[in-house]
Amino acid sequence: MAYDGYDYYQKMGPMLEQEYPYTARDGTCKYNPGSAQSLRTASPSSHVTVTQDDIDQMYSALTIKVLNVSICASAESFHLYKSGIFDDQTCGDQHNHATNVVGYGESPEGVQFWTMRNSWGADWGEDGYMQLEVQPTGNGICGIQMWPIYPVLA
Repeated sequence: MAYDGYDYYQKMGPMLEQEYPYTARDGTCKYNPGSAQSLRTASPSSHVTVTQDDIDQMYSALTIKVLNVSICASAESFHLYKSGIFDDQTCGDQHNHATNVVGYGESPEGVQFWTMRNSWGADWGEDGYMQLEVQPTGNGICGIQMWPIYPVLA
């Protein structure tokens, strides 16, 4: 889960991108404590868990930070997404992928959506982003409303 990453970050300290560049490949951790930056936080916890399946809480949390969410990204329709508001009710909620909700909006037709940033690159979706229809209650499309969290790190 993402909170494990936040906890590790808080405990060990972050490394600069130039010291530990992203490679998009599986491998072993190359963490170097000598290159870690000091980190201060006013909170004993590294993250805040947003109330599950509560869109009002998600809207409020998005005024503070980008949300980390866990979703189900197994559906073929998800993989083939190009544009528009994704509303595949069969997407599922068996979480297997972490992404970020960076905002929300409403279409001219009045359909509310989450703006999700994916890690699959600019060739996927709308330059790496997706709009997922907001569900008024429940887990949301692909389970996006189930486990939103955000960091409280300095």
